[in-house]
Amino acid sequence: MLSYRFTDNLSFGVGGRYWAMWTTQASQSCHGGCDADAVPTPPGPFTTNTQRYGMFVQMSYRFSPHL
Repeated sequence: MLSYRFTDNLSFGVGGRYWAMWTTQASQSCHGGCDADAVPTPPGPFTTNTQRYGMFVQMSYRFSPHL
């Protein structure tokens, strides 16, 4: 995240994030409802991956107490 303070009370920021997860040695089985006959299947090899990314902006204002 990068932020910039305009005044002592007002700041603005922008940032990003990236997240990934994967597997190459997993197994998958299905217990009812996987095919038209709803017959359970034995475990079989399975590979998958997912990636998520995003960007965000932020503005904040800090109220100063009156002394």
